[in-house]
Amino acid sequence: MALTPPIEPMLAEARRELPPEGALPGGLVMEAKSDGFRALLFPRPDGVLVQSRQGADLTPAFPDIAAAVAGLDLVLDGELVVPAHGRLDFGELQRRARRRDRSATEAAAEFPAYLIVFDVLEDDGTELLTRPYRHHRAALEERFTRGDLTAPFTLCPNTTDRATA
Repeated sequence: MALTPPIEPMLAEARRELPPEGALPGGLVMEAKSDGFRALLFPRPDGVLVQSRQGADLTPAFPDIAAAVAGLDLVLDGELVVPAHGRLDFGELQRRARRRDRSATEAAAEFPAYLIVFDVLEDDGTELLTRPYRHHRAALEERFTRGDLTAPFTLCPNTTDRATA
């Protein structure tokens, strides 16, 4: 692993209007913001770390997410969510975050968490932070296409279409 936690994630910015066409090098790509917990996943030889936006260890509360990424050689950035009652349920996510040990395992069975993945920060030992977004996205899409990443991971949809955004 080239990257070592904690890492401060890049944060989304809410805007009232989109930047003008051509304002950003490489173009503009927009993603939806889910109401969840930001999380970075670091699979390591001694175990997985699920890091919060502030750098806290969320691993004990989300053993299902930790188990799903174990053995993969990549660092993921995404949004932890918990679907319940036909929608993403922030209250259930908060309750999951407070559980530990056997209680966390039981909660994972009742209300499984998912990670909406929007970035890969390291892939096969190669740190990607300084590479253009299109390179990150291509690596991430390849991992989903190959089947390396399946549920509980889902690829965050994005668009370059201004009307859709």
